[in-house]
Amino acid sequence: MPGWLSRTARRRRPVRLVPGRRVWRPRGPPLRSARLDNLGAILAVHGLGFDEVVKLTVYLQHLDHDFVGFDEVCRSYFNPYPVLTTVGSDLLGILVEIDFVAHKSA
Repeated sequence: MPGWLSRTARRRRPVRLVPGRRVWRPRGPPLRSARLDNLGAILAVHGLGFDEVVKLTVYLQHLDHDFVGFDEVCRSYFNPYPVLTTVGSDLLGILVEIDFVAHKSA
């Protein structure tokens, strides 16, 4: 799997990079929750849950239209709320892209 890892701290266990996938859905609340349901499925495969996500970066193609609604949906999935960066970006036909870091306690 191509990719990169920025090492900012010493780790005692190996770091696993997990590829995501695109979910094509109509615009609006189903899109927002579908993205987070997809994230939840990826976490579950690795024995993790939403409460173990510590950093979330969300790229929205239509930041002005989707930011408030996506933030509301995120708050319904995460407790505690992770560090969040939301960026407006030209995603070439993709409405939402999510990058996240999760930490599994020993």
